[in-house]
Amino acid sequence: MEDPRPGRVRSQRKVDGQLKTDFHYFRWDIFLEVVDHITQEMDNHFTETSSELLLGIPCLDPRDSFANFDDDKLLRLAKLYPYDFDDFDDEVMLAAELKQYISIVKKLSLYFFLILRVLKMFLKG
Repeated sequence: MEDPRPGRVRSQRKVDGQLKTDFHYFRWDIFLEVVDHITQEMDNHFTETSSELLLGIPCLDPRDSFANFDDDKLLRLAKLYPYDFDDFDDEVMLAAELKQYISIVKKLSLYFFLILRVLKMFLKG
């Protein structure tokens, strides 16, 4: 993969004064081109609102003690529902409630998983 790409001597391209390698060709010329094309297609198919919704939902994933929790994304998600969160006071209150929510849920999940471990040990023994 790190050997120079074979090709015509006159048309060989150089990157920083060196011949392109297979790795460089597949990484930059093909892979990133495909990723860019997929991104453009996703932008064409989904509205900005749908994209915000798709980005906000994983923040509520409880795996790894809510490792993906992001209150800023959840606040942007709340702005998508103006009839439910219409005042500025609601936004300020929601931000405070989200911080309180995540701290309580993390503590409860630790307690819950501790109980599960104890039950597992009890059932084994």
